[in-house]
Amino acid sequence: MEIPARFDILRRLSTAACLLLITGGLLAGCASRGKMPTLHETHVSLGSDNFKLLRPNAQGESVGISLFGLIPITSPSFSEARSSLYRSAGESLQGRSIALASMSQEESTVFLLLVSMRRITLSADIVEFHE
Repeated sequence: MEIPARFDILRRLSTAACLLLITGGLLAGCASRGKMPTLHETHVSLGSDNFKLLRPNAQGESVGISLFGLIPITSPSFSEARSSLYRSAGESLQGRSIALASMSQEESTVFLLLVSMRRITLSADIVEFHE
C-alpha cells in the first residue's frame, strides 16, 4: 500500500519543523545580569582632621557591547570600572592609606541599530588617611 504524495509532504514538513524546534532549543540560551550584594562594610570616621581629600568625584567606567542586545561581544566589568576609578586619581596610590567615600554605581544601556552598549560607571571621593 502506497502513501499518497500529500501525506508524504506533510510528514516531511512535520519532521523538518520538529528538527528546527529541537535545534532552536539547543542553540537558545538565557542570561542573568543580577547584582551581587556586598557582604562586608567598613565604617570610618571622617569627622576629624585625619584625612586628605585627594580627588573629589573621581569616576571610572567599563563598557560592554552586544549584538542585537542578546549576543555579548564584550561585557562590562565592575573590577575594570574600579581600576579606572583609581587611575583617574592621576597619581600612584600604591602603598598609601586610601579609601573610597560616597561611592555610587550607575548602569546604563544604549540601543543602536545592531548593537547595544552597556556601561557601568562608578564615582567616589578618593580619600587618604593620615595618622
